[in-house]
Amino acid sequence: METRLPEGRLGPGRALAPFPSALVALLLLVAPGARAQTTGEPDPQVLEEAIRAGTGWLLARQGADGAWGGRYAEAYPGGPTALAVRALLATGQNPESAPVVGALARLRTFPLDRTYAVASMVLAITRRYAPPRRLLERTRRPYEVVARKTYDRLAHPRDRSHMDLCVRWLVEHQEGPGWRYPGSEVPGGPVQDAIHTCYALAALHEAALLGADVPPEVFQRALEGLLDGQQAEGDEVRRFPVPLADLPIAGSPAVGPAAGARPEAPDPAGERMHARGWGYVARAVPTVGPTTASLASLALCKERLEKGRDYGSALREQVGRALRDGAGWLATHLVETPPRRSAGDPGPGTERWRHADLELLERAATLLAVERLGDRDWWGEGAAWLLDHQEKDGAWDAAGDPVTSTAFALLFLSRPTRPLLG
Repeated sequence: METRLPEGRLGPGRALAPFPSALVALLLLVAPGARAQTTGEPDPQVLEEAIRAGTGWLLARQGADGAWGGRYAEAYPGGPTALAVRALLATGQNPESAPVVGALARLRTFPLDRTYAVASMVLAITRRYAPPRRLLERTRRPYEVVARKTYDRLAHPRDRSHMDLCVRWLVEHQEGPGWRYPGSEVPGGPVQDAIHTCYALAALHEAALLGADVPPEVFQRALEGLLDGQQAEGDEVRRFPVPLADLPIAGSPAVGPAAGARPEAPDPAGERMHARGWGYVARAVPTVGPTTASLASLALCKERLEKGRDYGSALREQVGRALRDGAGWLATHLVETPPRRSAGDPGPGTERWRHADLELLERAATLLAVERLGDRDWWGEGAAWLLDHQEKDGAWDAAGDPVTSTAFALLFLSRPTRPLLG
């Protein structure tokens, strides 16, 4: 059984060799983006031990059939298993190891009937074949080129077939701009929500990078829904850099900022930032989870569409403003890390999602190339909270669901999201 740590604080997370504690310490100390204040990031050795313990706990709970159980295993067939595989691969589990191969084989037996589960299956497969960092550093070619060649060379035919089935299912189940729970309808039609849409777009984005047939219209419809669903107005807030809002993605090298300095975004005089978030459904009261999900979705839509001829200057400015203002809303409403699903709501129903919301926060902030949300060190604070709440056996538990909570925690701590800007 082989477990290895991720290749760095900023991913991508497919490791090739054990990750020395000294190098962990170096990355934490010199991670790009100067801090305005000390935030008390975790001790590197403590972080390493926490990841090892969490990974070991997760591996020990895999069933003989390759699957993981848990609270949501019946409602979302295959979902917990796909999530666990993603977490193991993000923390350095060998893609050819028995736990990974067995889990992916088991995933092929589950029905395709829930967006969360189907999207997670795609993300597990794409993570298995993600190109290693040393290959990206050696080639210095665009990520999509390297990733597609790696997938074409290594992907097992059964994984290819399964991913293609999942991709077709997701494309066919987009309703208007997004995705939803089955049966979530109100008078006038179905209700698409920010979290389902985020998972589906993340899966389709990664699959498209590997050559899957994902029509551009999927991202165009989602983009229109995201722009329409954001708050129309918001209070002006103190501006801070949001590089993805102002810089083009096209032509960025394959290796993200772990290999060099953070990208510097222009800061034009007179450009203001307003706090404009997203609710769970379009034009609902904004909350933290849906806003982080929508920021991640909007970033991926930009990446897939900005090279098209219909992505003109007016749309480019509108998307940039939406990203900038969404980050501004998040900075002013992230009153605690990890966030509660509904700001100010201490009810027990929100607690079970706090680890999932941390994973969304990691995804959105990394895609935006934001190391700080205003004056908040979101990763340092989130990592400290997770380390403080890890169980003695290595797991994390929220509302009696340690499998998914542990997987989400490991995804946050390992930071597997690939930055879109070099």
